[in-house]
Amino acid sequence: MSGGNVFIMFLAALGSGLICGLINGLFIGLAKMPPFIMTLGTMLIYRSLTLSFVRTIPPAYTGSSSSQFSLLSEMASYDFLRMKFGTGSLRLGSFKLPYITFLFVAVAILFIFIMAKTKYGKSLYAVGSNEKTAHLTGINVQWVKVSVFAVTGLLVGVASFVQACKIGNVTPASSGASYEMYAIAAVVLGGVNMAGGRGKILGVFFGALSYTTINFIIVSIPQLSTDIQDTFQGIVLILVIFIQTSGPVIKDKVVEIRNRMRKGA
Repeated sequence: MSGGNVFIMFLAALGSGLICGLINGLFIGLAKMPPFIMTLGTMLIYRSLTLSFVRTIPPAYTGSSSSQFSLLSEMASYDFLRMKFGTGSLRLGSFKLPYITFLFVAVAILFIFIMAKTKYGKSLYAVGSNEKTAHLTGINVQWVKVSVFAVTGLLVGVASFVQACKIGNVTPASSGASYEMYAIAAVVLGGVNMAGGRGKILGVFFGALSYTTINFIIVSIPQLSTDIQDTFQGIVLILVIFIQTSGPVIKDKVVEIRNRMRKGA
């Protein structure tokens, strides 16, 4: 098994991510399930099924723990994967740039182009802004919703492959735990409207970088124990959402009060 096929592993990650995302999309797009509830429910299902499956694999293949799949670290090509998609870096003088940065930037550029220059991208904004109006303009709202979650699942497959290359194993019980909060925080910090219809991929790009920086600062404070760090991360997320939702209302009130004061003067 040490000579496992990397290409098959990559296709398996993409395929499983696509199928899981497609299931979400079909229930949300066709059955009109609430997206948050549907994705939360399937997250629990997918995680538990994966953990149950991994426990059935003989320990000789899974490593030291029956709940951990560490076959990747035994593969002959793992060193190459780790260097290109994991911990490897391109040295530019005294500065090191991780190889994974190039993949991150490439994916961001691809979706910036899709959202800004393609009919499909404009359809996404239209559906997010107003489903009824989008339907009246001839957009297949159900297909757009299904496709969004299918593409999301595909990207999760890519991310899972990269994560496996980086750490060398997958533990279904804990791998990816709390990542949903990080994703929400990144898009909110990036200026994406939680109600839909507004937001830029470039904003999400910098939102992800900003939240990573904030998280690094929180973790690096020695006075904060690991038990309390999530509290501050949650506070940051709530504050950003509060500013996004209440900011325009507060701004309108301030403008209204200022106009009244001017009229009174």
